[in-house]
Amino acid sequence: MKPITDIIYNELKPVISELFGNDLLDKLVIQETNNSKFGDYQTNFAMITSKDLRQAPKKTAEKIVENFKDSKVIDKIEAVSY
Repeated sequence: MKPITDIIYNELKPVISELFGNDLLDKLVIQETNNSKFGDYQTNFAMITSKDLRQAPKKTAEKIVENFKDSKVIDKIEAVSY
């Protein structure tokens, strides 16, 4: 069985690719959160690509959320800023 992080990656990969192209896919990393109040898993893709995309991380994250379709493993996806 694949690790859950790989499954989540494979569900996000087509969204990222469609929105931003394939050049930034190497920056998509899924990891467990350090604080459970932020959910179970996270990615800092929006933050680390903000310079490449020339847009605010929050805007990038919101685009991903808006374009993400139903998932068998993800109950909720949201753009969080600190």
